[in-house]
Amino acid sequence: MLWAIGDIHGMLNPLERILDAIGECHRTEEPVEKIVFLGDYIDHGRHSRQVLDRLLSLGYPAVFLAGNHEDLFRRYGPERGDEDGFFRRNFFENGGGNTLGSFEWEEGDWDLFWEVMEGEVEGRAALEGEYAKVGRYAAFFRDLAYSHRETFGGGASATGFSFFHGLPRLDQPLEMQRARDFSGFEAYRRARWRYLGSSELDAEGQYGIGESCDRRRREDGDDCEPPRSGSEWIAIDDTFLWGRGYSYRFPYEGEVIVHGHTPTPRYGGYYSGRRVAPHCERQFRAYDGAAHLPFLFSRAEGAGYEGPGEGGGPSGGAPVFRYSCGRGGAVEAINIDTACVYRGGALTALGISGERLARGELLILTAPTVPQDGPQRSLSLSGVWGKDKRKDGKKDGKKDSPRPAVLKRTVQASRFGADMTDADRNRPFPFEICAPR
Repeated sequence: MLWAIGDIHGMLNPLERILDAIGECHRTEEPVEKIVFLGDYIDHGRHSRQVLDRLLSLGYPAVFLAGNHEDLFRRYGPERGDEDGFFRRNFFENGGGNTLGSFEWEEGDWDLFWEVMEGEVEGRAALEGEYAKVGRYAAFFRDLAYSHRETFGGGASATGFSFFHGLPRLDQPLEMQRARDFSGFEAYRRARWRYLGSSELDAEGQYGIGESCDRRRREDGDDCEPPRSGSEWIAIDDTFLWGRGYSYRFPYEGEVIVHGHTPTPRYGGYYSGRRVAPHCERQFRAYDGAAHLPFLFSRAEGAGYEGPGEGGGPSGGAPVFRYSCGRGGAVEAINIDTACVYRGGALTALGISGERLARGELLILTAPTVPQDGPQRSLSLSGVWGKDKRKDGKKDGKKDSPRPAVLKRTVQASRFGADMTDADRNRPFPFEICAPR
């Protein structure tokens, strides 16, 4: 069984409960083959260092993807190329102060940390002597992957799953976006490209495809990474690391995209007033964020949940939620960021195996957060973000409610992974790419 775990954001207790539940599944049902973490381990919550400690002593094979918060942290440190303070400002506005506080380090410790991060000290030397305190944390951030891919099943029934932190761009092939590490991500951003545009895409109400961060800065006043003088870099806001939109019109090359980054309760409010394709909007509006279920997306008309229903079956009596992919449709993207660091949210793990996919199902584990898990953010239905503090007047850590058990549920769908039609394969991507500089 492969597990994928969504955004953690310094929330140690939900992580511990999810890993305990995965361990129970490992002992009693299907052995753990690998755990893919989708990034955003830090910021907002008060236990970022403790989360990293737990991940570094995991005991299972694992892939750790970078989230936008880890990428932001990496760029904040050296502050290179941060002419207008974009990365520093966004780091602290997005809970970075809690991350720094969780380490309880002196300034000299951080100097040693960045020496390891920047490759000035390598190998065993980066883990011994004066670097022993900081080396393993620096190595964790330095070695984060930026994408991952797995194939389940074989032959004609093989299904590819691609794991990213955010959503890949739809105007660029997936292969172009499969950055292996930070240097690969920077090479991808340096690629010279030009969006060609399409009146057909615009007519279908596509939002965000080919729309540059620079344009948003001019027209909407968005706080985007400033353009680099004399360069054609892809702004970090316009990459798969930060992508949020679901307004695409053809499959991700037959792959199923598993991602986090956008808290699922935000659907509806976040997209209110934005240009969203009608079938996307219907699924956003129908989704119940309070159910702590992943958001499964299908392009087909009529897609959505048909439940929940209760019952036995292959999941051992766990509740079964049936997802209708619509006429001729399939699940093409799965968002498992169920707002762990928000009040009323949860941490989610998604279980995938070839055997379960053959039955048309995925296993879901969710650990709801409670007040004593630490300060949590507020999220209104209009998509307005709150501050990192308690709203109920109770002190952090007060045992005012029992920690709920991890929920074990099954999502069933008729199909996972859309088949590429000949028209899809032959349709040119709406962009032009030149050789990297």
